[in-house]
Amino acid sequence: MTDSTPEHKWEALTIVRRNILEFDESHVTLQLELSAPPDPEWAHIFENVGASRRGSRAFINGPGPVVNGAFLEWRVPEADMQGAWQTIDLHLRNANAEFLNVLWQRHEAAEKDAVRKAKRAELQRKLDSFS
Repeated sequence: MTDSTPEHKWEALTIVRRNILEFDESHVTLQLELSAPPDPEWAHIFENVGASRRGSRAFINGPGPVVNGAFLEWRVPEADMQGAWQTIDLHLRNANAEFLNVLWQRHEAAEKDAVRKAKRAELQRKLDSFS
């Protein structure tokens, strides 16, 4: 593995800070700061990763966490805060793993493109050398 591979160029996202953004009588909005702003494709993967939830019916059937800039936000029933944290942790690990696959696909596509460009340049030089 060289320094140009996705593993060396990208660092998996982590949560660096946890806050309560808002709360009311029964719900809290969790705000979790990521170690870096995510790539839009990572955000899409994170928001759409399938992860089972345990907790109240409102939590299980409610909306999932969303990416908002360098933050993850999720409004959940107060009683389901621990379940939300566990779900976010699973989403984060799954999104990081899946995004690394995306980076490998991008890396391979870039390598193929570089080979094609080099071949085109070689052919152009050959064509230009004809008298």
